[in-house]
Amino acid sequence: MFKSSLFLILVILPIALQSDRIAKLENTDAGRTVLNTLMIQTKLKGVNADAIKTVLEATQTSNQNGMEAYEKQAAQEKEACANDAKTLRANLQEAVGKRYTLEKTNESTKLLKNRKSDYAKSLQAEVNGYEAFLGDIKKGQDAWNSFYESMMNSIKSAQENLGKIRVMVNKANPHNAASFAEVQSTESLANEIKANLEYRFYDTLGMKPILTGLVEVAAKGITTDQFYKISHTMDLIDSFLADKRNNLIEDNEYESTLSNSLINSINDSVTSTKSELDIVNGLISSLDTRIGLLSTAVQNAVQLATYARNVLEARSDICADFSKTYFNHVRRYNNVRLTIAELSNTFDEEYKDFESFLQKKIRTSTD
Repeated sequence: MFKSSLFLILVILPIALQSDRIAKLENTDAGRTVLNTLMIQTKLKGVNADAIKTVLEATQTSNQNGMEAYEKQAAQEKEACANDAKTLRANLQEAVGKRYTLEKTNESTKLLKNRKSDYAKSLQAEVNGYEAFLGDIKKGQDAWNSFYESMMNSIKSAQENLGKIRVMVNKANPHNAASFAEVQSTESLANEIKANLEYRFYDTLGMKPILTGLVEVAAKGITTDQFYKISHTMDLIDSFLADKRNNLIEDNEYESTLSNSLINSINDSVTSTKSELDIVNGLISSLDTRIGLLSTAVQNAVQLATYARNVLEARSDICADFSKTYFNHVRRYNNVRLTIAELSNTFDEEYKDFESFLQKKIRTSTD
């Protein structure tokens, strides 16, 4: 029983090995490549042991040369990928660096413009303050002019009426022998002065009661002592009015000088501030132009950085695809090499069967 089983194994095993090798030739990529080459070459040279060996050896040599050439190409491609990656990565870093530099410069320029705009607003507020101060000075000057005019009119009116009172007092002097006509003239003058004091006297000094009292006293008739006293009083009043007028003139000169000095000084400040404001506004306009150019440059830098990144990624993808392709090609070359070696190692044992297999395949392909 044991001897029978051993015999069957020894008979069936070579057949199984032969079937397995033929299956590899028909069902694997490497096997089909070798099979197609054998069919083409042996069809031309004839199906015999020498032709098959020659084709297998030539195919093995061609396969080895192809693999070596491909490995050389792969080494060159790998080096090119490394060099390109280095160059493209440097280009990307440079583009990104330029982008960030431009963005930083643009932001700094915007901040500078904002500061200059705030400064321009403060200068404009300063000009507005100066102009408002000029308005206040003008109002103050107008008020002073009104006061000065009213006071001068009051002094002038008081002096004019005092002069009329002095004429009336002189006529009432007891040393003068008054005629009827003079008495009548004194009464008329008294009535004129009273009417003037009542209706037309411009009084801002409080002189009306004093002058009215003098007219009343002088109109009733006066003694010699009263004459001298009244004359002395009028002299004092006249001196008071003259001093008041002189002081008022001096005050007016001081007020006018001070006002003009302030106006000139403020106008100089306004002119200077407006000049500086014009310079700042010019700088702001220049910064606006620069910001516009920088914004365009930033957009271009962003596009350039994006393009550089896309090129780097595309090149990386190409290199990665080549690595996959390289692996598949090398595996194919190795599979072909192993298939040819396997056929060559067992060729002598199975030549007849393999010859029949090839002839059958050639006839099938021809038909």
